[in-house]
Amino acid sequence: MMCLSAVAQETPGAIHAADDSNPTAAHMTHLSHRANLKDTAKVSDVLGMTVKNNQGEKLGKVENMLVDLSSGRIVAVVVSSGGFLGMGDELSAVPPTTLRYTQERDALRLDVSKEALSIAPHFKTGEWPQFNQPGYVGQVYGAYHVAPYFSTNETVDADNTARNVRDQNDSAVTPLDQGNTKADLDITRNIRKQIMADKELSVDAKNVKIITQNGHVTLRGPVKSAEEKNQIGEMAHTAAHADNVENHLEVKLTSNN
Repeated sequence: MMCLSAVAQETPGAIHAADDSNPTAAHMTHLSHRANLKDTAKVSDVLGMTVKNNQGEKLGKVENMLVDLSSGRIVAVVVSSGGFLGMGDELSAVPPTTLRYTQERDALRLDVSKEALSIAPHFKTGEWPQFNQPGYVGQVYGAYHVAPYFSTNETVDADNTARNVRDQNDSAVTPLDQGNTKADLDITRNIRKQIMADKELSVDAKNVKIITQNGHVTLRGPVKSAEEKNQIGEMAHTAAHADNVENHLEVKLTSNN
């Protein structure tokens, strides 16, 4: 039997004082700073549970969970929209710490609007992204303004020099920079909707980062081909003026290109 507790997962980067001369005392002090386990539950009880936002609107239900066995953490809770968001029966991965029980404990509450959830990364049942890639999961966490507990720095390779320099720049735009105004959210949602509606785009293409800030759109992430890069760029141009779009999408290197 597997149990979980979202609130029991430690705050990333937290450092607690302890008596190093006494390993047992140090361990107990470390544990005493953790959140309590009052919300621990069996996974079987959480699966299928309804997910609502703060307004009581139904967002979907818990479909699955992703577990990082080596660290003993739940990476994400997968929510099935079931058509409630007007985007078909698609799946969204959300950081576990964004979920709380409702007062009646008969559902889970996610502090996000339907609009914000619709522009966050989502995918179809038969097209799961690579959740073992820190960059993608970091994008998921960024969409919900949650700092990831893991490093999102990926292996540096000789063919990605420009990207690596840009990503290490403190001014580089990340999903955490997504604007919260209605205009910015509408632009991002419009682009995401166009991408998801195109059945020919690859899974990578459907999970690119779309960040809109003050009407300025930044596109980042891997795509399968130059054609996909240009196609998504054109979609962004229809949602925002071409002068307001920075297309940093990168074509994945394969034996065919």
